[in-house]
This record gives sequence, C-alpha cells and structure tokens, in this order.
Amino acid sequence: MSVELPEDQQIQHILCESYVADCNEVQARMYGLNSAQEWIGTRLSTSVVPDDIKNIELTRQFIRAGYQVLNRKSYELDARGDRKVFLNSMIGIIADGKLIATWGTQCEVMEHETVEVD
Repeated sequence: MSVELPEDQQIQHILCESYVADCNEVQARMYGLNSAQEWIGTRLSTSVVPDDIKNIELTRQFIRAGYQVLNRKSYELDARGDRKVFLNSMIGIIADGKLIATWGTQCEVMEHETVEVD
C-alpha cells in the first residue's frame, strides 16, 4: 500500500486488506485457535472489527506516528466471535514508499466494567 494515499484510504486498506503472514502458537491461542497455521493467511478484518471507531482511531494514530504505535488498545473478536481487547505495539516496514508489513507484539488485557449496585 502506498504511503502517499489519503489517510482514510490507508486506514481502510490496513483494516480490510491486510492479512496475517506470521504468528506464533501463543498468539493463535489468544484468538481461540488451535495452531498458528489456522490463522496465517486470514484477513485482519476477521478479528479486528474494521468499522469500530476505536480501531479506526488506532490505525489513524499508527499512520500519523510514522507507522508505529506503542501500547495501544485494539478491539477484536476471537474465532468464536467473543470480544477481546489487546494491548499492541507495532512498527510498519516501509520500502519504496509502500507499507509492506507490520511487525508487533500484543497481549490480552481485561476491560473492567462498572457494575451498579442497588
């Protein structure tokens, strides 16, 4: 993807056209899968909800920060469709004016909900 595209086009491309090229067994299990091979080759949009405003904003921050972010939350779905929240650090690999890959780390975080008591 050309880094010269308008920001909104880059966001849509990253969220809807990117795919998983590599992952490890631990990461695959975070998504409810049995092995990394089950996830490799799938579109990012199968787990990252592309129309979630928080994911759009994370991607916007990634682009504006020179294709890198540290410790930012993403809101995703696992293989069963259960909601997950991950803390991500990512760096984009740019070659010849194109974003060709993104490498990063991720850990699952718990979101705390406020419970009202009568």
